[in-house]
Amino acid sequence: MNTPFSEMLLNTGDVLLINGGKGKKDTYWGVNTVTWEGENRLGILLMELRK
Repeated sequence: MNTPFSEMLLNTGDVLLINGGKGKKDTYWGVNTVTWEGENRLGILLMELRK
């Protein structure tokens, strides 16, 4: 797969990907960056895809 998205994802290297935001309420797909609560499922899926 060679798309602009896959190139962007591969360019993140080995960094931890977090779907976060200040006061974020969806803590299944992301993380509230104030309290650091959440499951970060989107970040985890993107890191798996990047492998």
